[in-house]
Amino acid sequence: MYYNRRQYYQNPQLHEKSYDHHDDQYQSSLNDEEHKTYKKQLHSLQDYFARNRGAEHNEKQQSPHFDDNHQENPEVVNISTLKDEEEEEKDLMNATQIKKSTLKANRRFGVDEAERAKRMKALRIVLWGMAYQRLLSNSLRDFLRKKNKTFQDWFPRTSFANAGMFQGFLAKHLPTPFLNLFKEKKNLQIVDFQGTLKELDQKCKLISEHINNIFTQLQKNLKKEWLPSSFFIFLGAFVQDRSFLPGDYLTSFEIDRFHITRYATLEKMTPDTSKMLIGCYAIIRVMLCRVLTKPWLTFHQFHQDEIDPTNAHVVASVIYQAFMEVFFQKNPIVADNQIHLAKNEKIHPVKQRTRALDSKKLPAGTDEDEFEGIVEGFFNKESLKSFIKDRPALYAKVIAWVHTILDCCYENTKKHFRASSLDTKKYYMKIEN
Repeated sequence: MYYNRRQYYQNPQLHEKSYDHHDDQYQSSLNDEEHKTYKKQLHSLQDYFARNRGAEHNEKQQSPHFDDNHQENPEVVNISTLKDEEEEEKDLMNATQIKKSTLKANRRFGVDEAERAKRMKALRIVLWGMAYQRLLSNSLRDFLRKKNKTFQDWFPRTSFANAGMFQGFLAKHLPTPFLNLFKEKKNLQIVDFQGTLKELDQKCKLISEHINNIFTQLQKNLKKEWLPSSFFIFLGAFVQDRSFLPGDYLTSFEIDRFHITRYATLEKMTPDTSKMLIGCYAIIRVMLCRVLTKPWLTFHQFHQDEIDPTNAHVVASVIYQAFMEVFFQKNPIVADNQIHLAKNEKIHPVKQRTRALDSKKLPAGTDEDEFEGIVEGFFNKESLKSFIKDRPALYAKVIAWVHTILDCCYENTKKHFRASSLDTKKYYMKIEN
């Protein structure tokens, strides 16, 4: 008689019958010694199973869910037990199917589940980083646009006030060299001069002496720091990195020599570029154009009709050409420095440059021969060749004075601006309040 697997395991009597039948066959094949050993092992196993069956019997007696019918008739099968087994088999099959699908996907992508989770986490970090960078860039651009607007509103009136401050400083502490030049009786005109070589040489020496007197007094007074620190703080506000440039004020000569960021601020500022901004503002636009060539604006004891501007115009032209040569050599042009800016963000040059003279018609020899300069109306190098080219020793002294004055102005600007502990934004707020 044959039994299925479930009947076999659920009916203990079948276990015993099968065991007795095979045990008789096995014992008949043993000798005496082997038979004794086998009996010992058998007794120990019977004791072990007896103890285990006693424990199971106690658990069934204590369990409230024990089925009495199963005790009376072990061959009766519990239907709920079969259902539980079927559900377990289904769950096992589903788990196996899910595992196979997961393994198949992992083989397809070449990574296991842990590695895939790690890569997804890294991808999320990168995407959030990119989004954060874009949001931060837009926020920074909006902030700097507002800051640039504040600067453009602040610069014109502050620039005019500081120009007047520097004029007053020159009139108060440097009156002698300027007044001596204005009262000079000898004509210093060297443009298209038709006299003798000796007379031309005397004129060039007088020009050099006047320039030397002006710069000597200027250097002494700058070192004494008679000039208020607010003037140098103003200069430091737009000659540093991350500063803005004023629109409709600078010329193309100046703007083309700066490195400009995508936020329309300055970057990679060197001492030479800072000195160019300082020299163009303080020396060229104020000292040369508002003091030397138009003395009645600073020294009120003079009237415009009482002064012959020829001598001052020649001296100012020599100084102007020396400064422009230094700027031209030390600050090369930065190609396409605003190509990345929008049209409304670009720094536009001044439409009408400063004029050295008030006269509508400029004298001959003031045409620009090398580049578009900062000021209109000064004599060009070709017109001043008797001083610049024919007497290089005198011109070299002027170039040396240019470097000295620029260094002195730059050091004062750097010192006062850093000592003020003001960045550009705080300085604008202080001026406005």
